[in-house]
Amino acid sequence: MQPHFTGTALITDDVPALAAFYAAVLDADVERSDPFARVMVPGAVLSFRKSFEARR
Repeated sequence: MQPHFTGTALITDDVPALAAFYAAVLDADVERSDPFARVMVPGAVLSFRKSFEARR
């Protein structure tokens, strides 16, 4: 069995804006729970997390 990549996480200062951008590009919904969000498409998940500096 070969491993396969199904997701990635992006660290950002502006989670809502970046998640909304990718949701629009991928034509998908955003699931949000501050300081986290994710966009799911068939076979993959794109996650967003606030940077440490933005959480201070």
